[in-house]
Amino acid sequence: MKFNSIIIALFLTLLSLQTLNAQTYNAKPETWYIDAEKVPCDYYVNECFLVKQPGQADYEVYGDKIDGFEYEAGYKYTIVVKQTIKEPPIAAGESVFKYVLVKVVSKKSIAPVKTVVTPTVTNNNAGDKTKIFEINFETVPCDAPDTKACLLIKEKGKTEYEIFYGSIYGFNYQEGYNYTISVKETSNGNYYFVNEISKKLIKAQLLQNAAASSNNNNTSGVTKTQSGKIIHATSIQTDSKLDGKWYLRKMKENDVSSIVTDDNVIWLDINTFNDRIDGYGSCNKFSAVVRSDLNTTFLVSKITAGGINCGNKKIENLLFQLLEQCNRFELKNGNLILSDQWNFLLGFTKNADSKEDISSTYTPPSIVKNDVTKYASSQSASSSNDGYIPPSANTIVTESNSTSYTSSTYSNTSVPAPTKIDYEKIEKEKAAALALQLEEEKKAEEIKLKKIAELKAKQEAELAALQQQLDDKKQKVAAELKAQAELKLKQEAELAALKKQQLEQEQKKAEEAALLAKEMAAKEPTLENIDINSKTDNSIFPNPKITNLVYSKKDDNLFFTDISNGIFTGSTTKNLTIDIAGEESKIQFVKGKIPKLLIKTENVKPTADYINLYTCDFKKGNRQITVRPAKNRVFILPSEISSNVYELVLPENLGEGEYVFVLQNDVNKPITINSTSTKVFCFGVKY
Repeated sequence: MKFNSIIIALFLTLLSLQTLNAQTYNAKPETWYIDAEKVPCDYYVNECFLVKQPGQADYEVYGDKIDGFEYEAGYKYTIVVKQTIKEPPIAAGESVFKYVLVKVVSKKSIAPVKTVVTPTVTNNNAGDKTKIFEINFETVPCDAPDTKACLLIKEKGKTEYEIFYGSIYGFNYQEGYNYTISVKETSNGNYYFVNEISKKLIKAQLLQNAAASSNNNNTSGVTKTQSGKIIHATSIQTDSKLDGKWYLRKMKENDVSSIVTDDNVIWLDINTFNDRIDGYGSCNKFSAVVRSDLNTTFLVSKITAGGINCGNKKIENLLFQLLEQCNRFELKNGNLILSDQWNFLLGFTKNADSKEDISSTYTPPSIVKNDVTKYASSQSASSSNDGYIPPSANTIVTESNSTSYTSSTYSNTSVPAPTKIDYEKIEKEKAAALALQLEEEKKAEEIKLKKIAELKAKQEAELAALQQQLDDKKQKVAAELKAQAELKLKQEAELAALKKQQLEQEQKKAEEAALLAKEMAAKEPTLENIDINSKTDNSIFPNPKITNLVYSKKDDNLFFTDISNGIFTGSTTKNLTIDIAGEESKIQFVKGKIPKLLIKTENVKPTADYINLYTCDFKKGNRQITVRPAKNRVFILPSEISSNVYELVLPENLGEGEYVFVLQNDVNKPITINSTSTKVFCFGVKY
């Protein structure tokens, strides 16, 4: 037994690794669409994502988490994720891979849309979304798509049942019971199951009442219900001990091991009157046609199930395979045992609280060979307590796991007893038979041990191969990560070199500009006091000596404005800007007390083609003006006060800021970048 347990554990480990490696590692980022609602699921978490990838028509259930993804219900997401390998330890049945959020591409709010017709219900408390529903013990036919029957529900406080066309997620309805449940409404008009308040068996009680009424009050086989409905007697059996909900406890995995469970996740709901079986197989709901004579036969058609994949899909597929193989059933100690000619396949219990093991080796009941098979929908069972139909007085065959015995035909006539019994001969025959049986069992055990050894060797080889595959994938991932790190270092080095080169260029440019400014400053005229005797005939203004310079007049003295070097930037055809070092001019005037500004020309009237005034913008600690296209230009009015001497009349109440005069010496040519710098005349205005 200990060796068998080790083999079973090894096989389960192998099965787990096979499940994990069924997923292919993909280093490329993937785009996922996440639905605005989660759905209830039974494994690992309470709710699961609905996920689909580009090109997929339907959403699939995804039960794991997405690292770094903050989900908010009511929003549809488009996200990019990347697959990575989890750090150990990794639980059995759990994927070795996980998904990490790379970025959220979009997050779109989804307005609630009613997609199904629901009963009209009123909510006395608008702030409370929990409702109380009463569910009738019978369903009714309905015309909703993909639905054969609909629930009859009424909200607490109402008097009439209404047909419910939607879904109550997480609620396992069993016909024949009245339910009182609490639910919460979803955004699409369906409901989530919250709690079961009560569950009362109604259908069986009605049948018992009808039978009692028929026996006591009506010898003609007609029953009248409390509502006045007439029920006629029938010989058709409408239920059996096979009917009802059965929870899986054990199923055959191979010739030497079985899977045992007690979590009530996998279950069957059998209805022999309708020849129907429904259930849940750990990932999907399923249904099939079942045929049984209510004695020993149990045949299941091809199973129809949903297409959802989950971590227990292999267990579900094994369940479906075994159900389609079974052809016999036995009810024993409250358990349902399904087999293939009495070779154990599946074991179920009706008691959800029962954790007892179901034996997979047993002696089946007597079987009546009959060429014509009769089923529950066409033949009623015996009135005996266990539902077993006794064999007829023909040949009786008793089957077991090792030897079959056939008894002779018997009749009601008595057989005379033998006059002498050879007990010694009987004992010898028994001893010989026992020796033969022991020899056969020994050979069978040797064959079984040989198969176990072969299976173990095969499993070890497969496990080693799987481990090698996993090691190879880890090495490949490590190599890719190393290559990415080296590429990143190379890119960072190239970026640092580029920044250093750019900084050196900027420093060189600044040094050249400073040198040019120094050279220009050496050539600038100094402040001068004008001799009164040098005045022109219009003697109220001094006479500037130097042409094409902007002066300011204080008393009878002329002073230069701040003469600076402007650096050309921009192109020669579309735009032209001039940068001036520093944020403030050396010459600052008080607002409202700006002195007169003068310029002496060489027989040229200072029009807009000759001189312009601009308001400065600021960029990286320097002043900047835009010459072409003209921006922030200030209107000035030249007024001649003597020969070739003009006052540059400024607008009244000139605002605070920095101002720059740009002079074009040759009026026949537009301002162009004809050198690295140009001379400009600056002043500032303050309060």
